[in-house]
Amino acid sequence: MINNDAMATTAPPTTPTPLGMDYAFLRKTGIEHIQRLAGELWTDHNTHDPGITLLECLCYAITDVSYRLSFDMKDLLAVLPTHGSNPSNISRAPLFTARDILTSHPVTLNDYRKLLIDIPGVRNAWIEKNPASLVPIYYEAQSNCLHLNQATATAKPLSLHGVYQVYIAKDDTVSDGKKEQALMKTVKARLHQYRQIAEDFADPILLPFEEITVKLHIVVADDVDLDHLAAHIYWQLSQAIAPTLSFHSLSARRQENRPIDTIFEGPPLANGFIDETELEGFDRKTTLRSSDFIHIILDMNGVQSVKKIALESSQKSGVPQPWVLELDLNYTPKLKPLEQLLENDLQFERQGILCQINIEAAKAHLKNVKERVAFDKKSSRYKIFHCPAVTIDTSATMYRYNMISPPTTV
Repeated sequence: MINNDAMATTAPPTTPTPLGMDYAFLRKTGIEHIQRLAGELWTDHNTHDPGITLLECLCYAITDVSYRLSFDMKDLLAVLPTHGSNPSNISRAPLFTARDILTSHPVTLNDYRKLLIDIPGVRNAWIEKNPASLVPIYYEAQSNCLHLNQATATAKPLSLHGVYQVYIAKDDTVSDGKKEQALMKTVKARLHQYRQIAEDFADPILLPFEEITVKLHIVVADDVDLDHLAAHIYWQLSQAIAPTLSFHSLSARRQENRPIDTIFEGPPLANGFIDETELEGFDRKTTLRSSDFIHIILDMNGVQSVKKIALESSQKSGVPQPWVLELDLNYTPKLKPLEQLLENDLQFERQGILCQINIEAAKAHLKNVKERVAFDKKSSRYKIFHCPAVTIDTSATMYRYNMISPPTTV
């Protein structure tokens, strides 16, 4: 005789659903609370009732949180990959990085200068108050009115507050008019992106170059490499005339024992961190002094003395100035290119004999110096922190908190 009971299959035991992930239980419990607390006033508990809709949203959110609490910590902190272009499917980083939460929009003029110097192609930037308006405004005290022309002799021109003029000094990478236009377009966009209320910027001015020639007669030691020395002298003088602001890395700032909130103070930059004290020292030059250049040259190995020195500007014809050269503020100074120097512009004397340098060899040494400086600047860029990659199976259907379309049925 066959025992049918022995052949019957039994369903394997299943793990009970945690109450926090049981949507039906949460909805039922919520309605019971509503009936107990407001049963006399609230009698419609169907799905079309707005209060029930809010309850369902709450229940759905609880199931979502309960589900996520079952993840490992590394998966909670991971960034889920983007699925398609729908903004509702784009996962966001769960943590704020120091760059996101400790930086701020620009507040001071130096903050704006940092944002501008951070733009590729901008060597330096200056911002000055500009009380003049594009259209003159006059104030008539007797009628207490503003006019666009001087209607009466008693009308006085009105100075505006909150208007600034920006001056841009480009670097050598901006070499033609097309690049200049693209650079100024980027500068304008950056300024107006962060413009404060009741403030405005006049059209920024791209300063043309004022070419500076430093005529030198230098006495050197017997064993010095003239081409190498000429390249280093040229580089140091070019930095003294038109210095390039240094960007500092995060590790360098940390080694100085600076608080992390102080390091990230100000607007976020792409190329590193700019020291506030160094920035304030990068004001517009009004004069160049021979004594400053003499100190720079005498500090170099192999230099015994500076026999002659004179400064000459491309914007001022006349006799070269032996000590002080006044600069044109409508231009930005730049050292005359090495390959354009005349034979008597840079002279070296060794044992009483004038020696010539190999311009091509000196240019090669100068190129190496520039590449080394460019590499140091690139290595100082702030590395943006990325959260760890997700390790869970993202192809599986997951609970997602969506206020637009929560479940509406049990």
